[in-house]
Amino acid sequence: MLAFFAPVFAWQPGPGNASAVSGFTVDTTSRNDVASFYHSVYAESEGYKSRSNDWYGGSYSGNNHGSTTQALKDDVQRRVNFYRAMAGVPANIDFSSTHTVAGSDADTFYPGAATTKQAAAQRAAFMMSARNTYSVSSWLTSHDPASSWPKFTTAGYNGCRYSNLAVGRYGPAAIDAYVRENNVDTLTVYDATAGHRRWILYSRATTMATGDITPSSSYAESNALYIFQRQEEKLDVSQQFIAWPNQGYCPDVLVPTHWSLSYWGADFSSASVSVVNASGSTIPTTISDANPNIFKGDNSLVWRMSSINNSVSQDTDYHVTVSNIMINGVAQSYSYTVKVFDVDSLNEDQSLSGSQIPPVSGARYEVEPVIGADEVQFEVTKSLAANWNQGAETAYNLIDQTSSAYALRTTKFKRSGSYSYRLSFPSGADLFESFVVDRTIIPSSNAALKYYYRRGFMLSTSRLRVEITNNDGLSWTALNTLSGNSENMGYMPTDDNFNGYRTVSIPSSYAGQPVKFRFAFYKEGGSGYLSSTDGAGVYIDEVTLSGCNWLTERVNTSYSGDASVVSFDSTSAGAALQDGVQYILRKRTRMGNYWYPYGPMLTVVPDAALVGWEAWKEADFSGIDSFSDDDDGDGLGNGLEFALGLDPTNAFDTGTVLKPYVEDGYLVLESPFSGNLATMGVELRGQYSQDLELWANSGVAEVVDGKIRIKVDLDLDARFFRWKVDVLATP
Repeated sequence: MLAFFAPVFAWQPGPGNASAVSGFTVDTTSRNDVASFYHSVYAESEGYKSRSNDWYGGSYSGNNHGSTTQALKDDVQRRVNFYRAMAGVPANIDFSSTHTVAGSDADTFYPGAATTKQAAAQRAAFMMSARNTYSVSSWLTSHDPASSWPKFTTAGYNGCRYSNLAVGRYGPAAIDAYVRENNVDTLTVYDATAGHRRWILYSRATTMATGDITPSSSYAESNALYIFQRQEEKLDVSQQFIAWPNQGYCPDVLVPTHWSLSYWGADFSSASVSVVNASGSTIPTTISDANPNIFKGDNSLVWRMSSINNSVSQDTDYHVTVSNIMINGVAQSYSYTVKVFDVDSLNEDQSLSGSQIPPVSGARYEVEPVIGADEVQFEVTKSLAANWNQGAETAYNLIDQTSSAYALRTTKFKRSGSYSYRLSFPSGADLFESFVVDRTIIPSSNAALKYYYRRGFMLSTSRLRVEITNNDGLSWTALNTLSGNSENMGYMPTDDNFNGYRTVSIPSSYAGQPVKFRFAFYKEGGSGYLSSTDGAGVYIDEVTLSGCNWLTERVNTSYSGDASVVSFDSTSAGAALQDGVQYILRKRTRMGNYWYPYGPMLTVVPDAALVGWEAWKEADFSGIDSFSDDDDGDGLGNGLEFALGLDPTNAFDTGTVLKPYVEDGYLVLESPFSGNLATMGVELRGQYSQDLELWANSGVAEVVDGKIRIKVDLDLDARFFRWKVDVLATP
């Protein structure tokens, strides 16, 4: 509990479970199950910062600790149970407001047995916040606060004594800091005993409570997570090893510098640890805590890792062995593997496989199924020259990422029309404001972006930057930067007058790739805000491109997450496919609340001249060979499979053909049929032979009642029979 600066149902992938707050289990041996779990359950608690009223009824001047919304409490509970599920311990911690505090009348400050953990945690958070204004030289938390502390109450003291405490973090972010055990910004301040983490992952825990204060203009945000269990609350569970980061797949963003292994009642005081990476190299480790006499949840070994990458481009294994663990007087070893992976990338191929010259009736395209995915989205667009002018006249094709304190589109200054874009730093906003031109661009090797600008009140440390992304905004790369030219807020620069413009070359390395552009306004050193009124910041208008195409007339079609085939046709394109027009096809996958980036583009051009065999082949089986070949090796040529409506890539779909029976002195060969032989450009016949070398025709097939059939006279001197397909229109 050292101070820190700063199952009801099983988890099943799908957005319907994300709003739950407990009862989770996750299969950490499955990469996709962990990814879905993270993007559903972890991500479900990420929206708390966008809510402005999570702490209400509180007043520092009125000495009122206030309350927090149920939504915030749910976010914290969900985050706690997320980590517990990942670590493999019961993830059903109850945050009910009826649980009462630990301690006794013998305590110096005891609020009474009827005091709830929820009340104590909220008062403790209020005390931490009141003590830590933004004007103090250093922030402080204490599990033994003096009665002279601001807003001191006995309930608050109890909450401080039996809680994890954080200043500078509240809600789910505080839980992240406790589990990570270091300041998430600097990665330099840490708890060497991993006490906060051990309490959150304590195998016998059943109840917790959260107290939170949101940030204000003068007081720091804070959290108190009441983690202490009264004896009667402790869960009777089997002893187990509890590792963090967890055994199996672990998102790289959750990997800390201090690792731990816990076991209820074990003695790690003589233990040693070895960590070996996938290449067989041993990673240096430093044990920071192995004291079995410190009660901080389960007994644990804690060690610090060096050379740990918190952002991996490919899955990375770490093999851990902890030796000489004393359990019931017997020395034991425990080995496990942590598989660190990028939770924002998929291992499955996201490309489409199929014809680049489909018939105008459409075609099917194969995709690799993503196990555990919630949805697949198939996108059809046209690629046209980007000859538009992105002014600010409408909010179309725009992603506004600015503060709500001012309007992105303004009439104060403009290059043309009635509006321009403005970026500024009003008081209370982040010192990073941006908007995205929401058009997917395909640059050529000599492409460029041009925009007009006018500086308003713009600090000399302000910067306007044009950025590019080729991974749907997961990362952005700077292309060009414009600096401010005045610190005097009473001076309105007039040198630009919206006659200033910049031409930004797009590196040839992006040629042929789908990209987007962002305009970002930020501070480069120093501090200070700009007025929220028009006149402050920088103005942008008339964004144009040269040497680029863009993807337009976009239509998206949703499929189930395990889809293996998508269809390109008049429905998915939003209109009849046009002969000779270039279409761009892509697919992307959703897990939980997260859409993974689109896969590679496939350029296709429908061809109205394709008919018969060629149309069938390009529509569904573009990977097969000639009309006479037998790609699946089932004894039926590709052309015959075409005529009979079979799959030339499936050797096991011939059960309905070549099934003879005798009728009225004839041998009948029959197969289900729904096509039209005339429009298909083929003719089917039956043939017979005595020696499998010389074959004679026995008649033309007929289509009767949804079946195609031929009849062979049994009086003929024949021993062998077969189908024969004749080409009427050359394939």
